[in-house]
Parts: sequence; structure tokens; C-alpha cells
Amino acid sequence: MAEVKLGGLAGAERVKHGPKTTRPASRKLDRDVVVDAALRLADAEGLEAISFRRLAEQFEVTPMALYWHFDSKEALLAAIADRLWQQTADSLDQSLAQLPASADDGWGQLRLTMDALVDVMRLHPAAAELVPSRVVECEAGLNVTELTLGFLAGHGFDPGQASDLARFVLSSAVMLVSTQPGIEVTEPHERAEQQRRKRIALASLHPTATPTSSRRPDTSPTVNPQIPISGGASTPSSPASAPKPHRRPSQRGRRNQEPPPPV
Repeated sequence: MAEVKLGGLAGAERVKHGPKTTRPASRKLDRDVVVDAALRLADAEGLEAISFRRLAEQFEVTPMALYWHFDSKEALLAAIADRLWQQTADSLDQSLAQLPASADDGWGQLRLTMDALVDVMRLHPAAAELVPSRVVECEAGLNVTELTLGFLAGHGFDPGQASDLARFVLSSAVMLVSTQPGIEVTEPHERAEQQRRKRIALASLHPTATPTSSRRPDTSPTVNPQIPISGGASTPSSPASAPKPHRRPSQRGRRNQEPPPPV
């Protein structure tokens, strides 16, 4: 059989470089995939570790490819917070659907809201501090907020009080997750980071929002402080709290006083 020879320049190049190979297709890059990767990076190393360069290395693309989806790191962090709000809203919807009316004492929805926030942020504690900044900036956060405010309004709180209480619930949930109570932090840089997160959580509180006081006590549903918790008749004020009567100076005190100067 005659030997078949590759002729021409094309044949020589084919022999030199071997058969042409096809480059495998890169993984599809979209917003959700990038957010997933950024969340994993934050869980492992903290929010400071998130960068377009690190994410581009994971996807084997150039950093500029990520700018098609996010124009800055701040936009990416906002998308992470929006993801947590969406997970909170989904979890809350499922919990409310399973809440039996017979077992609800009237405050079940507020407890379930707190549980949903804590459960979602506990999975991503490093990203918990991002949640308050997007509470009314994303649709899921706004839905949870309106649901909570409507619930509080139905229990007699005016709009200002309901807003303060809802903000306190959110800040408490963030603090419970980000501070990790009961865990001792020994490294100085880790302790400084924990303190920074505590300050952020406290700064998100409204100046007038405290769990024991209000600027509008006349319209809030309050309990008469004179009635004991156990349920009895009102107790009279203690003698120590009563105003002391005015006492006239004794005769000895009058004699010790110097007479007034002559006119």
C-alpha cells in the first residue's frame, strides 16, 4: 500500500503541533454564582477577603468579567445582604404557614421573625453586619419590614413606636449572631474585629429605641405599674418615697444664729 504523505504547509504544521484541541467551555458566570462564591469567601475569611481579583481567580476569568454584573465591591456586598434578606423572607413565609392559630399567644409572628433573622445570619455570621443597611433597599427586606410593622400596629403601637421596636429586633438579631456570646476571643486582632462589629450593631439602633422606655407612653399599651405582676390590689407607695415634711428649726438652732446687722 502506498504511503500517504501530508502535503503542503498545512500538513507540516499539523505534524509539528499535533491535532487541534478544543478549549473546554468556561463555567457560566451570572450574578447568583458570583454571590454564592463571595458568600463562601466571606464565611471562610471574612468580608475583607472579598475582592474581584480573588473571585476572578476562582472562575478563571479576568476581573473585568465581573464588572458586567457588579460595578463595584459595594454593589456586590449589597447583593450579599439582599440574598440574606430573601432567605429570611422565605423562611418566615414557611414558618407562618405552619403556625397553628390555637398555639399562637398573639406574639408568634414576632418570635418567628426573630428566629428567621437569626437562623439565616447564623449561617453567614461575617455578613450579618450588612443586613441592616439593606432593610428597606431590597424587596425582600421591605416585605419583612412591612409585615412586622403591620403586626405591631395591630397590637396597638403607633407608627413611631412600631418602627423603633422593629429596628430593635433587627439590631438584636445582628448582635446575637455577630458577637457570638459565650465564645472567648483571645487573639487581639480578632477581639478588635468583634468590638468593631458590636459598635456597628449598636450604632444601627435608633437613639430613642430602648426596650424599657418610650417617648410616647400615653399612647402605648402599658400596664399599671401600681399592680403587682402576680395580680392583686394596687400597693400604696412606700414611706421612703413620700415627700418629707418641712421641719422648723429648733430653739437651739435659733440661738446659734447670728443676729442680722443693724440698719
